[in-house]
Amino acid sequence: MPDAASTPAPDAAPSNGQDAAPSGAGDGNAPAGFPASFTKYGTVGVRWSHDAKQGDFTDMAAVFVDFGASGGACTSTPVGACVHVRCPAPDGGGPTPNADPGTIAIASAAMQAILTYPGPSVGDAMSTNTMLWPPGASLSMTSSGATVPAWSTAVTMPPLATVTASFPASGATFPRASDFSVTWQGAPELVFSLEKEAGGIEQMYCVLAGGQGTVPASALGLVPAGSYTVELFAANRQYLDAGGWSIRATADTDAVCAGGLRCSANGVTVE
Repeated sequence: MPDAASTPAPDAAPSNGQDAAPSGAGDGNAPAGFPASFTKYGTVGVRWSHDAKQGDFTDMAAVFVDFGASGGACTSTPVGACVHVRCPAPDGGGPTPNADPGTIAIASAAMQAILTYPGPSVGDAMSTNTMLWPPGASLSMTSSGATVPAWSTAVTMPPLATVTASFPASGATFPRASDFSVTWQGAPELVFSLEKEAGGIEQMYCVLAGGQGTVPASALGLVPAGSYTVELFAANRQYLDAGGWSIRATADTDAVCAGGLRCSANGVTVE
């Protein structure tokens, strides 16, 4: 799923009288963030991108899907510092309805974004051509609750990382049978994300630390062949449970690759 895809006042108490969900694990414990099996899956995210061609922009998005409503379930499989998340494609091949999370407020009133539910056919989303919150800014995320119970947490905008190793280009071929190594500067951790572009949710993401990391072939081999989006970004994540909904709240900063362009490639053929 895009890190909502893709992206995201003090924490407020939930408006429906329920206690706020616990903040959960940060990115260093990403493989333990979700249970091994779950049916109700939600992501809320903020993503800052700094690109030599497009400039600065901030995307915010929220998507909540009850895969159990169509008889399916998601699975989460850890492999070292990586985790593979798989959710089924809906029966009949149509879109899975987006559930109503209520109104989601991000950050304080001085620079606050509000996501409102647009209906079952599309997720909540906003975008702006600027950097709304700098690295180090703490962002509260508070949901008023609706079909999804109310919850509240906070994430921190991560720093900008510069990648000093090669990165796949859009339309390239990416082998599953080989390790993928990357080096970078500017952030203590970097997330490698490989996400299928159609047909349910198929995502492998790995948390790499120390300026140099390797995504093992044993992890890459869990994803089936197909067309994927491949990305590198710094991230801060919190994992929540709200009334049986497994929720990931994220603040992401796209890494910068060669030519000052963000490290993101679409239509990558994984084989």
